[in-house]
Amino acid sequence: MRKRVLTIISFCVILALAIVLSACNKLHTSESNSDSEIDLASEKATPSSFDTFDEFNSKVYPLDISCKDAMSKAHTVSRYEEEIIKEKFISIWDGYIRYYYGILMEIDDEKVFAGKDGELTDDIAEFISLFDGWKDALIEDQKNWEKNTYVEIATMQKLMNRIYTGGSATGSGVSSYKYSLYRQRALYLYHLCTLFNVSCDEPN
Repeated sequence: MRKRVLTIISFCVILALAIVLSACNKLHTSESNSDSEIDLASEKATPSSFDTFDEFNSKVYPLDISCKDAMSKAHTVSRYEEEIIKEKFISIWDGYIRYYYGILMEIDDEKVFAGKDGELTDDIAEFISLFDGWKDALIEDQKNWEKNTYVEIATMQKLMNRIYTGGSATGSGVSSYKYSLYRQRALYLYHLCTLFNVSCDEPN
């Protein structure tokens, strides 16, 4: 009799858990659908929120393909080899950061904004005066990026050490994060170059 009671209680508990899980699943699905509807509605309502930098960041460049090809070969070797490859491409992206930054620093505002005849109208001259100081702002921005990137990478290193206890996956994980930071910065500066309509090579 006691055994039968315990069996019934166990069955009831399992049934109750199944009902609760089913209800939670329906609630989660309902929330997800409503969230997606809200997201779609907000996208339709604010078309001006589109960021053109997203195009540059999401595009696949020849350099991305080269890195992917090298990484696919490294998967048959070791994570240490993967880390070396990532660091190699991080260095290339860093070179592009310096390349685009140098181009931006050499921009002559008057030449960039002047008309076809090379002359400045009063409106353009006023615009340049209002726009004056953008290089100082970019210099400060670059310094902040370098400082913040150093801190972010160090923080990621600590996190990876805690997760993988200093194993081979630590270096590979940190390199992936660092690669993303350098790639994004290079493309941001490349984006600025295109906005100024100055000739510069895309990452290749």
